[in-house]
Amino acid sequence: MKNKQDMATTIDRDVKLKTRYKKLTITLAMICVFFCAWIGVLIFCYSKGIATIDRWNPFLTYQVSYTKMPALTKTNSQREWTAWYSDNEMGTSWTKLTLLTGGNPGVVEPYVMAYHKGSYVKISRIVPASEVSTLVRGNLEAFENIQQETSKKGASDDSNFQKDLKKKVHLTDTIRTINNN
Repeated sequence: MKNKQDMATTIDRDVKLKTRYKKLTITLAMICVFFCAWIGVLIFCYSKGIATIDRWNPFLTYQVSYTKMPALTKTNSQREWTAWYSDNEMGTSWTKLTLLTGGNPGVVEPYVMAYHKGSYVKISRIVPASEVSTLVRGNLEAFENIQQETSKKGASDDSNFQKDLKKKVHLTDTIRTINNN
């Protein structure tokens, strides 16, 4: 009789453990699926340049980038514009950012300095060329010249390059890639 009670107790304990392990496994699986989905959303939104998600992305850090300010047609109204920003002095990292700015307040050779995290721009300032590193200004001029050259060439492989460049949001080793084309 005691042997049957021990066997019943063992089976009861095993059933309880099995239920507990099953719940634990389902919970861990849900956490893993949620984590993978979260990472996937962050990567997708970064690649598409969705600023709202980039703002809260813990894997991105804030950085300072520069570009030459375009001539705005209306000096007193605000206007949204998009440009390529040099993310470092070596010219190997570029980000396409969209800003909402007014006109130039009278700065000679205006550049825009943006403090951003991915595509999310936290602060932007109009600064004179003297405040921008010579390397960064050179990178921006070289990038602009290459864009103009490829757009002038017409319907060749370079025009496909221009179309691809308009679609991209982040570029790495840009100058080297462009020069190889």
